[in-house]
Amino acid sequence: VNREWTAEEQNGMRVEVLNAVGQLITSFAPATYPIEVGGLNVSGVYYIRITSGTGDVYIGRLVVK
Repeated sequence: VNREWTAEEQNGMRVEVLNAVGQLITSFAPATYPIEVGGLNVSGVYYIRITSGTGDVYIGRLVVK
């Protein structure tokens, strides 16, 4: 996820990866920016939910082929 994050947004940030039916695959606190999501070895559609340290929620879609 390539976005400029403020220090407030980075503090306490959580990233969640969900499959197409909404099941949580993984959740982590990012250590680097831009945020990298790895380990998705199964093809399909995934949703990325980022909750910033300020409480804002960002949702994106990722297609793995």
